Amino acid sequence: MISRLVAWLTGQASSVNVPAPPSPPPGLEVRITFEDADDEIVGPPQSLPPLANWIGEMFMIRYVDANGSETLRRITLRSVQDNPPDDAYLRSWCHERDAWRTFKLSRIREVIDIRSGEVFDDPSDFFERDLGISRAAGHPQPTLVVPQIDSIERPALKPTTVARKALEPFLPELHVLAFLGRADGRYRSAEKEIVADYAAARCPACASERRWLMGYVGRLAPDQETYLHALKKIDWSNQDMVARMLQALQDVAASDDEVSPIETEIVSRFGRYASELRPPTAQNAATR
Repeated sequence: MISRLVAWLTGQASSVNVPAPPSPPPGLEVRITFEDADDEIVGPPQSLPPLANWIGEMFMIRYVDANGSETLRRITLRSVQDNPPDDAYLRSWCHERDAWRTFKLSRIREVIDIRSGEVFDDPSDFFERDLGISRAAGHPQPTLVVPQIDSIERPALKPTTVARKALEPFLPELHVLAFLGRADGRYRSAEKEIVADYAAARCPACASERRWLMGYVGRLAPDQETYLHALKKIDWSNQDMVARMLQALQDVAASDDEVSPIETEIVSRFGRYASELRPPTAQNAATR
């Protein structure tokens, strides 16, 4: 059944490219060199990694390459490669080059939240708070922060770290909702609020971290491959969740002044597939 869903959706999803980024915050302008350093240029990821908090995150970075040239660009993060004792690498879609690029974590001088305009002069603060990537105490190289389940209650963990870990089981659902929100090229505040409300309802540990949650869903920018991958990860046997998700999709689409054909198609096909997975009631069975 999942293969049928993917076959249904591939046709309409193919018309949606990598989500376009919003304009830079006021006072900031994109700045790139004539060509990128060789170590930044990479091909597309060979396979999509398991969905993690950082997949689909869109933000702006001030970056100094191996040649010492500084650029300011918007990227959508696809994967993180931890490579001690050297460095961590962010494999991302660069919206200024319209191509895949890899960025060394240690060469990122600033991170800018495109949605809010917040500037992180110390990038490690952003990566630790929002993505779970930090320079662990006593280690010169970046390491991925993956809290153990039994450590969630420890006071030393930041509230956002707890929320981020608790949100992980629901990432496929959020990626589908965010994909719909961006399908018409405009991800409005009302759509982000609906996605955040859905996330808070599914993940009570996230509800008290509303500011962080709004920032997180606002930066989500899943491409077509991430979207289809997320659909395969959804627990379609959970009828209550599927019904909630369908309602949220309908709310996201209805929040626009004018619903685009692509939004209508995504919601319609999700509903049709969801109804096939729903066991027939006695009444329905009697009419067959």
